[in-house]
Order: sequence, then structure tokens, then C-alpha cells
Amino acid sequence: MPGFTAGMAPTVTFINPDNGPDSGGTVVQITVSDSSGCTGATVCGVALTSFSIVNGTTVQGTTGSGMPLGAGDVTVTNAFGTGTLVGAFEA
Repeated sequence: MPGFTAGMAPTVTFINPDNGPDSGGTVVQITVSDSSGCTGATVCGVALTSFSIVNGTTVQGTTGSGMPLGAGDVTVTNAFGTGTLVGAFEA
């Protein structure tokens, strides 16, 4: 279909900081390919609280409690899917 562009899941490229306590409470910023339409994120399998879009390529939130110790994945979701940065955060 001419003029139609299918949406894509965000590509997750960076998280800052990249570590924090497993009890949560760390404010993180995650860099993505396109943050428009992003609806949530997880760190080490636990949803971020206070999730927000900062700008066109950055989302932010606070890590939740109960993260497993060790390196865990960072995910960001939009209507088209979920992007993952494997092993990017150390709890």
C-alpha cells in the first residue's frame, strides 16, 4: 500500500545507570530508537514505576522491588511489540 509505513517495536540501545539494588528505587533512563507510543518498560523482569517518555529517544522510570540478583534484561514496549537489551542491568 503506497504511503503506508508499518510500525516497529522499539530498539533498546542503552540504560543509565546500568545497576542498582534488587530492592528497586533506582531512577533509570533508557535510550530507544523511537519513544513515541511507548507504554512501559521492565528491568530484570520487573515493571518500572513512574514510567514516562522524556523525549523522542528516551524513556524513564523507577526500578521496582523484587528483581533477581545478577544481570537482567531491559525491555521497552509499544503497540507494535517489545524491544530487549539483553543482560543490560545488574541488580
